[in-house]
Amino acid sequence: MKRLIKAATLCLCYAALSAGAFAQDAPQKAITIAKSVEALSNPVGVDSTTPRFSWITEAPGTHNKKQSAYQLLVASSPEKLANNEGDLWDTGKVQSEESNFVSYAGAPLESLTRYYWKARVWDEQDQPTDWSAPSTWVQGIVKSEDWQGEWIAQGREARPDVDMTEAGWIGASDSRESNASNTESSSREGRLHKRRNSTLRTAP
Repeated sequence: MKRLIKAATLCLCYAALSAGAFAQDAPQKAITIAKSVEALSNPVGVDSTTPRFSWITEAPGTHNKKQSAYQLLVASSPEKLANNEGDLWDTGKVQSEESNFVSYAGAPLESLTRYYWKARVWDEQDQPTDWSAPSTWVQGIVKSEDWQGEWIAQGREARPDVDMTEAGWIGASDSRESNASNTESSSREGRLHKRRNSTLRTAP
């Protein structure tokens, strides 16, 4: 009786170990990772009006997996993205293996604005992954009129004792006079050098 109990116990242990091994080897569901915008992770100051997106798909425990389609969502707020609402761009399901530098083709982007995006893909058996975790980017200056900067300068009121009437940017004065002065100086030095050489040659 003890032998039977021992044998049964060994069988149960072997079965449990085998089940654990198979569970570890079983393929896990593929996941999509929103990797970059313009080859940068969550960049700030993207100056392209058609930024390019890249993502990767990981499928631990599987082999020969490949992407057969993708979908991108771009939203103006994290709440809309969380609700799978691409109010700026929703590609829909695109039959393509492309996963690098997919150009934006949605609504016009605004300067100095943060945008939110995510992606998912379908594998070779047309099985979709879950959506990637959200990623972001901040758009740079889109239109020249969006620049709000001013030239660096000190106001006249800061130094009322200094007459700035004839002041100007360095290099903004008459370049012809400057060039003429430099040419004359060079010519004078050349004549002096020539005279010195002549003196050396005629010296006894």
